[in-house]
This record gives sequence, structure tokens and C-alpha cells, in this order.
Amino acid sequence: MIFWVLLALVVVSLIGIFAFIGLWVYNDAKKRGEKPLIWVLIALFVPNFFGLIIYLLIGRKGKLQGFKNKFKVPLIAMVVTFVVSISAFISYVVIANDIPIISGVSIGMVENNIGDKWKISFKSSGKELKRSVKFTEEELDNFHVSSSCEKGSAFLYLMQKDKVKVVDLTDFDGKVDLKDFEAGKVKLIIINHDAKNAKVDIRWE
Repeated sequence: MIFWVLLALVVVSLIGIFAFIGLWVYNDAKKRGEKPLIWVLIALFVPNFFGLIIYLLIGRKGKLQGFKNKFKVPLIAMVVTFVVSISAFISYVVIANDIPIISGVSIGMVENNIGDKWKISFKSSGKELKRSVKFTEEELDNFHVSSSCEKGSAFLYLMQKDKVKVVDLTDFDGKVDLKDFEAGKVKLIIINHDAKNAKVDIRWE
């Protein structure tokens, strides 16, 4: 219950912060004779606050024209929202180990499935992770897995026609014997069983 309250608090706080950013950019751009709606879209939708940085570096070059703010943002509201957001984030980190497993949802998921590597980490996940890879004989001979889970368990299934290989990802580090597999397409599936704070590093270089 505490987790859901804190999560809702974080979401509301983030909405408040983005609303304040949008209003401030609108007012500031209007004062400088810029196109406020365009700059608001850039500030809000370019990820990781780079849009706001772009506005601060480029959009504020125009001189102030004495425009009166149409949308005023009370300073106290901004301060309260910021403090609440920081508090909620700290609390969220502290109780990270109590994040519930939600079917079909991953929390804190970072995935890199480019080339001959498949790296995954997450706080909690109720999703099946799938990938199909076309292996050469050499890659099958060099299939390596390094993985760990602080809680629960997770399993990697490798499937090719009627062949199935299962790797316990709870605590594994080493090569996987795939001598029964042939060069060609292999389906990789990671299934979680209440796994939390998991890290999986699969490579076949």
C-alpha cells in the first residue's frame, strides 16, 4: 500500500513539475517575442530535460518586451512540489525492494539487445522477455550467461524446433552447453518467477 501511495505521489509531482516548466517557458518565450507554443513543446517533449536546456541556451536570446504574464505560477507551489518530489523519490528508493510484481509490467527495466549481446536489469518484472537470434556454429559454442537475482528466480529458455534448454538465472556465470542445437534461428525467452533486482548478461561473441 505504501508503495502505491508513493508511486502516485511521484507521478503527481512529476506532472506538477512539467506543468510549471511549460508555464514558465511559455511566459518567458512570450516576453522575448519568441513562439511560446513551439518552445513549450520542445521543452516538454525532448527527453531528459534536454528540451529545457535547449531553450535556456538558444530560446532566451531575444530581449524582454515587457509582456505581462498570462499564466502566473506561484513560487510557493513550485517549492512545495519540488520538495514533495524529492521526498517521494528518496522514499521510493528506500522501499525499492518491496516493489510488487505486476503482470505484464516491468519497473526499472534497462534492456540492451543490440548485436551479440542481450543485457537486462530490472527492479521487478512481470513480463516475459523474448528475442529470436540467428546463431552461427561458433556463436553457439560461445554462448555465455552471467546473471543474478536478489529475490525470487528467473529462467532462460532456449528453443529450436523440438530442442529446449533451460538455464536458471538466479545465480549463474559460465558457458551454456548448446551442442544439441544447430546453426540457425533460436528463440530466447526469459520467464520471471517473482524475480527482483535482477541482472542478466547474455553474450555469444
